[in-house]
Amino acid sequence: MEVQLQSVLLQQDNICGITDMYYHDAFGRLTFNGYFNLIYIAKRKKYTNLTGITLKIRLRGFKKLILMHDKDDIQEIELDGENEKEYVVPFPYDKYDDGVFAFALIVEDRLKWVLEGMYWGEVDEKSFRKVNIGIDICTYKREGYVFQNLRRLYENIFTQPELEVSHHSHIFLIDNGRSLCNGRRVNELAAKMKDKIDIIQNMNAGGAGGFTRGMIEVMNRKEKEGYSHVLLMDDDAIIQPDLLVRLYGFLTVLKEEWKDMTVGGTLLRQENQRYSFSAGEWWEKGKTTPNQYYNFDLTYYESGVDHFVLEAANEHKLYSGWWCCCYSLNVVREDNLPFQFFVHHDDIEYGIRNRDVGITFLNGICVWHRDVRGAMPGIMSYYDMRNFLIEMVLQKNSLFLIMKHTIRKMAGMLLRYRYKDTKLTCEGVLDFLKGPKWIWELNPEEMNTELAKMADKLSYIDEFREGPVPLVKAGDPIKDYQKHDEVVIWDKQSERAILVKKDLIQTIICMGYILEALCCLLFKYRKAAKEYRRDIGKYTTKEAWEKYLGLDENVREKEELKAEPKEERKVKQKEEQWKAEWKSKWK
Repeated sequence: MEVQLQSVLLQQDNICGITDMYYHDAFGRLTFNGYFNLIYIAKRKKYTNLTGITLKIRLRGFKKLILMHDKDDIQEIELDGENEKEYVVPFPYDKYDDGVFAFALIVEDRLKWVLEGMYWGEVDEKSFRKVNIGIDICTYKREGYVFQNLRRLYENIFTQPELEVSHHSHIFLIDNGRSLCNGRRVNELAAKMKDKIDIIQNMNAGGAGGFTRGMIEVMNRKEKEGYSHVLLMDDDAIIQPDLLVRLYGFLTVLKEEWKDMTVGGTLLRQENQRYSFSAGEWWEKGKTTPNQYYNFDLTYYESGVDHFVLEAANEHKLYSGWWCCCYSLNVVREDNLPFQFFVHHDDIEYGIRNRDVGITFLNGICVWHRDVRGAMPGIMSYYDMRNFLIEMVLQKNSLFLIMKHTIRKMAGMLLRYRYKDTKLTCEGVLDFLKGPKWIWELNPEEMNTELAKMADKLSYIDEFREGPVPLVKAGDPIKDYQKHDEVVIWDKQSERAILVKKDLIQTIICMGYILEALCCLLFKYRKAAKEYRRDIGKYTTKEAWEKYLGLDENVREKEELKAEPKEERKVKQKEEQWKAEWKSKWK
């Protein structure tokens, strides 16, 4: 039988309009060896049961079709340039174990172009796997991004019944902001694709809570609707719709030993779409390390065939960010869900926890996302510190290494005159030491609101551009700050900024905060570490998450958020106690 592997893609201005990422045009020859149109051989040989690969393409305006392996022409086919015809051309899949397949076209008449194609794979019917994908998108008050991505999926996938994946995928849009009901464009589009989307209101439990809610919804329908996988995707990325075609085609032909492997998504740079940002990362000893595919210019053929993405390697070493990451429901289980990090580190911890099933990345399974480096931390200073420490203890790193990283983070903020961020970082340390039970019993919305009040308030950068105070970016080196007694810190993503000044009194106060946090970490670390390692399994179950999110089994279909009165009273008491603690610390 045949399965759809990937579409032959052309540039689309509303997705990516860079021609060289799809094909290279030189002297009347269009060579479809751009990043999006390559067929990787080694990965399919290792991970799948494919027995052959065929190009089916509809053409007009071309006089010759050339099959290629790497840069070599291996077969030429004469075409009827005047009439639109479909050509079925098999590649010699059995003759090659590595490299890439591609094709080229010799142009006859550019004004008469017709070009539509699909790579098909051949597989024994007994080896074909039934796959149904639940697309888990978590959003928080980003109606503009949500609408654009839903429209891309609607126009390119769900209105194309000839695409197999359109019949085997469903969107679960988790609305953490509970605001999509007010978005006219989103609701009108959702109405058109009502059989393909569920919009689910959820409490603002951060990305971890939103994605986990989606996982739970997919698991609950596993038996009835046959879901086999869940695909996690950010709401604020630009989606390449054909990733669903490629993902579905790959999953259906996986070998038995790889049937539960994770398929990660490549992160491309939204501000400069030709560059890759990440295709899997390592987390070792407190550092997130990009792989060697970082910052590759994908308009070059050599970038698309780099050995890192071409070869079947690193399958037990990497993790994938949740901007695009697909898990088997044999991995996403009732006893194996994410921990409540709220934001940041949830994908790291879960990816590392489950990386023994293997992970791979394929060209075209990707999204474009803005560069998050150099952003003003604000309240993220708190979450980054707290969640970093949780991840460090779960990976059983030494106290010496933890202290080293913690001191470096705190000193970096202090020397950049980010006094409020320094205090938030210290609070992250102290709250980490309270253990997992304390985190789990918090009301995350209330906590996030209180944290926001304590962070610096940013203004638009235009207020500072013409002023005498020098501008520095949030991620710039410390030396760029220390040259001046006052600087404007610029968050290049939000185009906002804040004026900060060197302040001796605040420096001394923050040093006191740092000393307190480090002393507490030194003396209380072992007790906290023991609790996290011992109890992690208790807080990563479906039962724990349903209780945390306030889900009632009897009204799940109505998607109402309820809590038991006793639990509400307990939560309120804890909130009041927490607020009192914070107020006393921040006087």
